[in-house]
Amino acid sequence: LNSKIRKIVQNTNPTTGDESLNFDDVLPEERIFLDKLNAEAEAERNHNLAECTRTLGAIVNYGQVIQLQHIKSGKFLAIKPKEVAEIDSNCHRVVLTDQGSQE
Repeated sequence: LNSKIRKIVQNTNPTTGDESLNFDDVLPEERIFLDKLNAEAEAERNHNLAECTRTLGAIVNYGQVIQLQHIKSGKFLAIKPKEVAEIDSNCHRVVLTDQGSQE
């Protein structure tokens, strides 16, 4: 998926190497693909919001998968299992991200 998106971006900016997407230069079939991807991302955001609302205030059990969100920034705490922590090399790196952890 990432390689397909990267290819579309490269096709719109072949000489500059700019990573921003210029929708005016996107082919019709690529635009359909990107619109579908955008709709799926929006549906996932809505599902995540509904799930967050549903589980708000619920008891957390050991072993349960959870997401921690920073209240002021709205960012999520995410673990980077392929990276080591700055202070303790025996630990995974923990960061704040816009989308949460994908791994």
